[in-house]
Formats: sequence, structure tokens, C-alpha cells
Amino acid sequence: MILRAITIVASVALVACSSALARQDASPAQAPETKPTVPAALNFKMKDIDGKEINLAKYEGKVVLMVNVASKCGYTPQYEGLEQLHQRFAKRGLVILGFPANNFGKQEPGTDEQIKEFCTGKYDVHFQMFSKVSVKGDDICPLYKLLTDPKQTRGSLGEINWNFEKFLLGPDGKVVKHYRSKTTPEMLIDDIVVQLAKLPPQEEKIGSIKSIEGPKVTDVAVREYPGLQNVVAYHEDFISGSAPEGDDGFEALAGMGVKTIISVDGAIPNVDEAKKFGLRYIHLPIGYNGFDEDRKLELVRATRDAIEDGPVYIHCHHGKHRSAGAAAAIAVSLGWLSPESAVARMHISGTAPDYKGLFACAANSKVIDSSVIDAVVAEFPEVSQPHGFVKGMVEIDEIAERLKGIEQAGWATPANHPDLVPVVEAGRLADLLRFLAASDRVARESGDFASRLNESQKLAQRLEDLLIDGSRDTTHLSAQYGNLNASCNACHAEYRD
Repeated sequence: MILRAITIVASVALVACSSALARQDASPAQAPETKPTVPAALNFKMKDIDGKEINLAKYEGKVVLMVNVASKCGYTPQYEGLEQLHQRFAKRGLVILGFPANNFGKQEPGTDEQIKEFCTGKYDVHFQMFSKVSVKGDDICPLYKLLTDPKQTRGSLGEINWNFEKFLLGPDGKVVKHYRSKTTPEMLIDDIVVQLAKLPPQEEKIGSIKSIEGPKVTDVAVREYPGLQNVVAYHEDFISGSAPEGDDGFEALAGMGVKTIISVDGAIPNVDEAKKFGLRYIHLPIGYNGFDEDRKLELVRATRDAIEDGPVYIHCHHGKHRSAGAAAAIAVSLGWLSPESAVARMHISGTAPDYKGLFACAANSKVIDSSVIDAVVAEFPEVSQPHGFVKGMVEIDEIAERLKGIEQAGWATPANHPDLVPVVEAGRLADLLRFLAASDRVARESGDFASRLNESQKLAQRLEDLLIDGSRDTTHLSAQYGNLNASCNACHAEYRD
């Protein structure tokens, strides 16, 4: 009996041991990707573009934008808009995931290494890129099989039709919306902001700011910082540059010790974002053709008073033209620079020669007596409203007529209108469209009015950039202008009433 009992116990132990060994030998691929509680669209492990495995569950609680990308597609320039979304919203909780795919027109034929070199080299991409996958067909990857199945993913439009389609996921990990390729990154801003508003409030950033070295008056080239471009010192603690991009830009300014930001750009400044970093805004817009004496006095008084509290940063959109012209005129008016030295600093900032009005404002400035500066009323707005909406639309029509004459003159100054400068007119239009798109009037409109204005603004900005770069390709310039006209006309047809 004892022997029989020992045999039975041994047999049971052997079966248990064999079962344990069998479990150890089971393929890891049979296990769930992550915890069952993870939202379905994030319950995957994917290889990034460097071959490292990433568990998408790490993005739970974030706002996620998934995009199937390609390097040789007509929509490839959307990389630029995606990167701008990343720069603007990443620290507020947006995550952008790029998935290269060669399913359409063989427009992503390269290796992961080649794709990485392209998107970082040409578009300076910093958002998360993954290894190439298939997003359609028999070999479709499991993630996109789920995303493109409307039965499993509410909000899905079904299978992917082309490159640069987008899926927006809310903080709960569920798909909010599926966008086709023609929906540009700029058109997603309103939907992204709605989802970001669902995240817990972020704490003030002031305590964690690291000190960084600002630009020097001895610099002979612009400096670049995270979220800031074309940064040039016009006096100790007086700096010109581009509009801050997202938290990175404001954090860089705070790291330099900046306390006051003066915007001479027409667009509405991001006052709330600045306050998170202990920065205050003054908004005194100027034109591309220069500014009058009254506005110069306001800029001089604002700068003189603000610099007593700490470094002052003055910006326009790019930081090359209007902010450089304003900074130069201010520096001369306060006795910090001679007119010649101020103009030299503008050249370092990259101010284009065509902006003769801005150069004249600096070259013709003189030191202003303190009593004259004291007489200026020191009440400066955080946000200036330089145009009524209707007035702005009228001005857009006027600029469009001037650009039409410039196009007919071969993208040069028309002989019968010698005061017109092509790049200045394009810059005015881009600036005005950007201002109107961010206005309260547009925010109250239903539909995609704001998105249409943003799209037109991007086209106008591209036209200005081509002219700044000295393009003489009249066919290309006219094509860009034609795209801009088509965008404006389509918007007008729908919303003119």
C-alpha cells in the first residue's frame, strides 16, 4: 500500500512538473500584448523606427494622433504641419505616432533608416516614428486591422484609402475621429484642443525652469533654441526672435530670465501659455512696411519700463523682419545702438532687403529724450484688436488685387505701382489671415470656417516664404497663388453670407 501511494504521488508530481515545463515553453507571442484593461487601440507592442519595441499602452491618458506616412507622396509636406502640432501641443499631452507604409503608389519604398533620415533631415521631425508597416491588404498589421474595422472601432471610416490618413484618440484611448488625407494637420487643431481640455490641469512650470545662456550682442549669427528661431540680441537683455512655439519656446525664454514678451505680430499671442512660465505679454502690432512715430514711442516706453524687471523678448512670426525692425528702432531711440549698428543687427536677424520701410524706421531713428518717452501713456494691452472682422476681409480683398497686379508683372514690382513690394504684400496677407482665423468672431462660427481660414493662411505663408527665398520661378509662384485663390474662393462661396 505504501509503495502504491508513493507511486501515485510521484505520478501526480511528474504530471504537475510536465505541465509547468509546458507553460514555460509556450511562445511569448501567445500572450496578450498588454494588460486586458488597456484600451484596444493602445493594446499593442510596435517597433519604433530604430527597431526598439514600444508598448503603446504607455500613451494611455494622452491625446494620441496616429498617421500613416510616406516620403514620396503629394501629401508628404504634411510632415511640416504634424511637427508644428507636436511642437505646439506635446507638453500639453498630445502624442503623434507616425507609421510609414508602402501600400499606396509605392511611395514609401525605403528602409527604416532611409525613412528616418528623410523625415528628420527634410522636415526636422521630432515626434515618434515607427518601423514600416502595412495598413491595408492581406498583410495588414494588427493595429490597423483594428483601426479600420468600424465594427470594432467606433468613428472609423473603414479601410485606409491613401497616405496621411489620421486617427485621433482621446485620453480614454478610444478613437474620436478618422480623417482622410485631405484633412491637413492644421485642420485638426480645434478637435485636438477639445481632447486636451479633458486632461487634468497642468501645474505651473516656473519652479522647474533650467537657466540657459541667452544671445550676446557680440554674436554675428542668429541663435536657435527649442521653440525659438532667429534669436538675436540688440542690447544686453533685449532680444528679438520668432514667436514662441509651444511650451519649449516659453520655457527657453524663462530659462534666459525673460520677464516680458512684446509681440509686434498681427496674430493673437498665447497669453495663457506664457503665464504658465511667469511671463507677461504686451501686444503692439506693426506692419511689414514699417510703423509710425506714435507706435514707435509706445514700443520704446514699453521696452524701457519692462527691462527694469528683467530681459525683454520682442517677436513677430518668423523673427526676421518686423521684430528685427522694431528692435533696431527701439535700440537707437534708447541710445543703445547707432542707426548703422542697428541696421547691421537687422541683417544678422535675416531681414530681407525688400522690407525697405522697416530698414528706414531703424536708419531714421534718433535718441528720444526721456521726457518725451514719459509722456506716453503706459497702458499696453496683452492682446490688441487692430482690425474689425469686416475691415479685415476688406483689406484681404485689397491685398489680393495688389498681388494680382504683381503676378501680371512677373512677380515683380509693377511699373504703374512702384510702391508695391511682392514679399511685403504676401506677408501682409498671411499675417491678416492668421489674425482673423484666431479671432473671437471666427470661433463663434459653426462648421469648418476656422479650418478654411487656417488653410488659406498656410498657402499665403508659403507664397511669402518663396518670395523671401528669392524664388524667380514665376510658374511655381503663380501656381501657389492659384492654390491660395482657390482656397479663398471656396471659403467665400460657402461663408460669404
